Amino acid sequence: MELEEVYPNLFHVEFQSSEDLTKSFVRLHGHYETPKFRNKFFSVEDYNKWFSKIPWVKEAQIKLSHVARGFNVPKYSFLPFFEGKFDPLSEEEKTLLDLVDKLKNEDYYIISSLENDYDNFKHEVSHGLFYLNKNYKREVKNELSQINENDYWRMWDFLKQTKLIHKKIMDDEMHAHLLTNYSSFVDEDGQLLKGLEKYVFRFEKIFSKYSNGIKGL
Repeated sequence: MELEEVYPNLFHVEFQSSEDLTKSFVRLHGHYETPKFRNKFFSVEDYNKWFSKIPWVKEAQIKLSHVARGFNVPKYSFLPFFEGKFDPLSEEEKTLLDLVDKLKNEDYYIISSLENDYDNFKHEVSHGLFYLNKNYKREVKNELSQINENDYWRMWDFLKQTKLIHKKIMDDEMHAHLLTNYSSFVDEDGQLLKGLEKYVFRFEKIFSKYSNGIKGL
């Protein structure tokens, strides 16, 4: 496991298996992103038990590792792990924290993806830019404000129904989905929400402007 700085203060770690990826990041992800566990302390067993009861997960009979392809976590979400609030740590968490602990940056953002998974790497990079680059965030927020209100709330409702995205990071997640996997926005019948493709180009233009030179893109 290695951390690679792909953009100032944005570090990427690549995994060969979704199992190792998930074991390393599941609690970091939960503590940062999920409404159920955001800013709380919990075990892997607590998370897995909760995750298995989410309606769409229960219906598909899957585990997080079956759908997880990448994670993104800011520096402040690592702090309780370093403070012992999540003891005992798994071996995978220990390995990751040992790497992150060596960083001396005033601030940083950690992203992860599977080996040779371009789309999810791009997805996670977009989260990193949203957090680290104020100009990028401003342009994205401005573009989101211009989305048709009905379209905006349709996407919001879709992400909310996953039970994985806290409202405080909903705009960030929405823009990342539009950039890399807008086709995941489907209705209750599994049909693609119509009319969203027109927004993809707008966010792609912003992303291209700020991601120039990032290794791997």
